[in-house]
Amino acid sequence: MAVRVEKKLEYTGTRSKEYWRGVLYGVLPLAVVVVIFGAALLLAALLRQVIGIAAFELQQSVVLVVLGSGLALALIAFTLALIWTLRQVAMWQHNGSVECAQAALWTLVASSVVILLPVLLALVLP
Repeated sequence: MAVRVEKKLEYTGTRSKEYWRGVLYGVLPLAVVVVIFGAALLLAALLRQVIGIAAFELQQSVVLVVLGSGLALALIAFTLALIWTLRQVAMWQHNGSVECAQAALWTLVASSVVILLPVLLALVLP
């Protein structure tokens, strides 16, 4: 009887590790977007301080270019990270790590909701 309990605990620990590995892979595209957009905001703030108050039109155009480029880069990086994560999920499904794949897919759904939430709010709130 004691041998069975030890096997169950060992199996549960392995399942838990697989679950968290799937969650981390699912959060990866969201983390990439947050890091890139945070860097774009930081660069825009830094450039506003470097340009100074005198050239307001220059400030606006530079910040617009930086934020637009950051958004485009974040979109490209999100797409690449999403493709990489979905390939990893397909490999897990092929190898039989179903729990890891399910955790990654559910986390991708949550990440997509977080990314789409500002767009939905902008559409709903005038």
